[in-house]
Amino acid sequence: MIEDNLRELDFGIFEGLTREQVKEKYGDIFKERKKDKFNYQFPKGESYADTENRALKVLEKVIKTKKDSIIVAHGNINKLLFKNLLKKPFDDVNKHYYNNTSLSVFNIKGNDVFVEEFNCDNHLR
Repeated sequence: MIEDNLRELDFGIFEGLTREQVKEKYGDIFKERKKDKFNYQFPKGESYADTENRALKVLEKVIKTKKDSIIVAHGNINKLLFKNLLKKPFDDVNKHYYNNTSLSVFNIKGNDVFVEEFNCDNHLR
């Protein structure tokens, strides 16, 4: 099933630009964003907080099924799901690099979350 709520964060006017291009073209906006990265809403886009709210709807639905499930998503969605599953502050999960095509496995029992595999990319070797 495809879930629209798992689409990547909408970077608005920054979409498709490199970090260097954003700094060059929108330096003041880029600096403003650094003050509160989680709640900052990209012009014509959304914030991490907005993105998290929609992604959590999917996670809650998956958890309620109490069935083994797979979520395939983009990096920022995964980061926000990890934030909630691991009960970590945004700054903690945001400072890490998550490997492309990496696999993370969580075992959820009631309110407890057990990490069985995290950010594993051994399948690429």
